[in-house]
Amino acid sequence: MFSLGVVLWELLAGRRLFKGKTDYETLMLARAAQVPPLADVPPALEAIVRKALAKDLEARYQTVIELGDALEGLRAR
Repeated sequence: MFSLGVVLWELLAGRRLFKGKTDYETLMLARAAQVPPLADVPPALEAIVRKALAKDLEARYQTVIELGDALEGLRAR
């Protein structure tokens, strides 16, 4: 789920979320999971992406279906 959150964030931001000078540094940045805010993204969409990127496993969406339902609910609004 975290990886999918990274892809969503990167699609919306148009840049890499975690980019270190080395592979190890990139891994450490991802492990810290400090996610900057997304510019020009509706707050409800950013909340969905942030939940997918939650550092705490229990705070994330538990299934892709759950995430899809959240995105579909946003689209339906």
